Amino acid sequence: MIPSTFLMFSMMIVGALLSLSSSSWVVIWLGLELNMLAVLPMMGKFRAGGEVQLKYFVVQSLGSCLLMIGAVNKILLKWMVDLMGSNFILGLGLLVKLGVFPGHFWVPYVVGNSSWGMAFILSSWQKIAPSVLLVSMISPWVVVCAIMTSVIGAINGINQSDYRALLASSSLVHMGWVLVILSNSLSRVLMYMLVYFMVLSMVFFVLSSMSSSKMTAKTSYPVWLQFLSLAGMPPLMGFIPKFIGIETISFSGGGLMIIGLLLSASSISLYFYLRIVTNKLLGLAVGSEKSFHYINLFQLLGGVLLITWCCLLLV
Repeated sequence: MIPSTFLMFSMMIVGALLSLSSSSWVVIWLGLELNMLAVLPMMGKFRAGGEVQLKYFVVQSLGSCLLMIGAVNKILLKWMVDLMGSNFILGLGLLVKLGVFPGHFWVPYVVGNSSWGMAFILSSWQKIAPSVLLVSMISPWVVVCAIMTSVIGAINGINQSDYRALLASSSLVHMGWVLVILSNSLSRVLMYMLVYFMVLSMVFFVLSSMSSSKMTAKTSYPVWLQFLSLAGMPPLMGFIPKFIGIETISFSGGGLMIIGLLLSASSISLYFYLRIVTNKLLGLAVGSEKSFHYINLFQLLGGVLLITWCCLLLV
């Protein structure tokens, strides 16, 4: 590892830890800014690097402005009635930085046009600090944004053919689960993120070490198995986070509507992963007439799984 890359990684880790360990929103803002400035130089080495850097910088700067406005309001109105909604402004800034609705629009493009390593960092490490900071301001509107993020991510991934963009859409689905679980239990959401990041790291490692043009039906079984695991297909490892989420929301008195919407989004993500797996394993071209016959069968399978999960919850 070259010295400049090591320095950027060190700044990225220190910035996140500084934000997580501080109780002052000014210091939290400083840590998130340090984290962002460390990531930017590492984004310009793949595809449309300059454009990706610019878009990421503009969006993160918008989130930083909202955080600073909320922090200043919170300090000035510490002993007064908060009429400007400091917590709402702070929460909105964190959602924009996190890539959650209504600030989700940058995730597919930025992650889809980054290198494999940077895409993994944006989908994992960069999510930890803002997610944990949202604990103190979880409210019903955050849960609504989380559900919207999952639904939008699932719909966005249906027509994706690029693996990075597909994984970016999948990360939106998972972020919806993370925030809904976060509204009930911090320890459970850390367990969810740990397992999710482990599965995600295996997916990125396998995809980065194999060229998609060299994949065949015989040599690509590990890739498709990891895809199914990432979609939450039981009994693979990726089903553990979904089980944690269902259990947490159920025992905390969460409504069946919330669970149903999240499971519906996960079923759609399972569908587009199954579409890829089907076409690759059967050696068919995506979009061919014959392939859609098998896709419909697997779509039906996804619906059956969803109904089964809902029935288990009602038992």
